[in-house]
Amino acid sequence: MFTLQPNPAQTTVALNWINFTPNATSNIILYNSQGVVVKQEKKLENETLQLEVEGLPSGLYFVYLVHNGELTSIEKLIVQ
Repeated sequence: MFTLQPNPAQTTVALNWINFTPNATSNIILYNSQGVVVKQEKKLENETLQLEVEGLPSGLYFVYLVHNGELTSIEKLIVQ
């Protein structure tokens, strides 16, 4: 599980993991509302990530957290 701040976002959004596990493989995948991957971050190493959203079209996105190969959380993100 994770939180997104701020949401809605304009330039960057902070992803903060709850119960982060060190030495695990975690990936973030950002999908637009049509289900197209627009951004990926791989091999996350700590509980906070600054995700750049500047330049993305305004709209609804879905942020997926994949932890050790398994989808563990999905959060909605609004980009303005």
